[in-house]
Amino acid sequence: MASRKRLMAFIQNAEKAWEKVVFSYDLNSPPIRIGDFDYYRLPLRFSTRIKIFRYYRQFWNNVYANRMICSAGFKNIRGRLYSPDADTGGLPSRVLGLKIIKQTSTNIIVDAILGIPGDSIADGETIRYFILRNPSTQVLTINLRRSRYADYRYDPCKKKSRILRRKK
Repeated sequence: MASRKRLMAFIQNAEKAWEKVVFSYDLNSPPIRIGDFDYYRLPLRFSTRIKIFRYYRQFWNNVYANRMICSAGFKNIRGRLYSPDADTGGLPSRVLGLKIIKQTSTNIIVDAILGIPGDSIADGETIRYFILRNPSTQVLTINLRRSRYADYRYDPCKKKSRILRRKK
């Protein structure tokens, strides 16, 4: 059984994964201006969509990993990925509270209250997570995220992503 502390840390890391990739660029590198945005080169760790996909898969299933890549607005320029320097508007990613609704050997249902730093529990929003657990490795994967409020990071892609899943 997964502990409350482990689930809180897992969800917090999962929610911060998008920002960790999108804002990992070096502001000291020269930007490339496209339209209204300056784009900065991502580090080698996140230099391709496959690398980013693998990083997101540490927390999210294939569908959400693809959605997060689509929503970031990366541009492939000269074989490297660039990220836009944009204001995200304070995304809720800090876990303020957590309640385990149901837990079996393979599934966990959790209600987490997320907020931005400085929020109290009353200011946070409740998100329901459906988490899969591999019984042999104990690896957790978020399979579904439900919220009353829209979050563009997890919206379905307008165009089909090139990284759907690996063929076996």
